[in-house]
Amino acid sequence: MVFSECDVWIYEENQKTVGFCAFQEDWIDQLYFLPTHVGQGLGKTLLEKAKSRHPFLQLMVFQQNTRAINFYERNGFRKVKESDGSTCEEKVPDAMYEWRRAP
Repeated sequence: MVFSECDVWIYEENQKTVGFCAFQEDWIDQLYFLPTHVGQGLGKTLLEKAKSRHPFLQLMVFQQNTRAINFYERNGFRKVKESDGSTCEEKVPDAMYEWRRAP
């Protein structure tokens, strides 16, 4: 479903996929890197691809994922709401973040 509904940018190293960003208008569906490749600035590279194509983006992140939250906040995203997780598939408290391109 991700490939049919989203733009997907892949980061490869030695012909192996180590991360990807799946996004569509106004929404980042997934941004993922193998744990061995986290913290190397690669996520920012893919996030910038989505930001260059859309002036407004939103995403959901689990509240317990402080590393991801810190990453998104460093890259201009701001929390707009939190939930107890009752409406998400994983039933884990989450938060919605959004980013807007400066005028």
